[in-house]
Amino acid sequence: AASAASTSARAPTPPAAMQRPSSADPFNTVKAEVTHSLDTLQGHFKVFEAHMNGNPPPGDDLDWTLSQIKNRIKSISWDVQDLEESIDVVEKNRSRFNLDDAELNR
Repeated sequence: AASAASTSARAPTPPAAMQRPSSADPFNTVKAEVTHSLDTLQGHFKVFEAHMNGNPPPGDDLDWTLSQIKNRIKSISWDVQDLEESIDVVEKNRSRFNLDDAELNR
């Protein structure tokens, strides 16, 4: 069971434009979430680099930025783990999901 602390570390829900209807392929939904998290992580990393170069953005707190980077990495790690588990299930039950080799290798 996840603790309250680890649950709060998960990334927020992506913007409405990235959300998918419940009938959408879960792989594509998680892929969109990972892409969003990577984009956000990249932004935080640029702020971190600015701190390291002695030119931090006005009002930015380095500890907060580092915390955001760590949380985003954890979130991406969880999402990738979820994807790997989903792929394993699908590969073992291809007929149930009506997928062929071409779809799985896409």
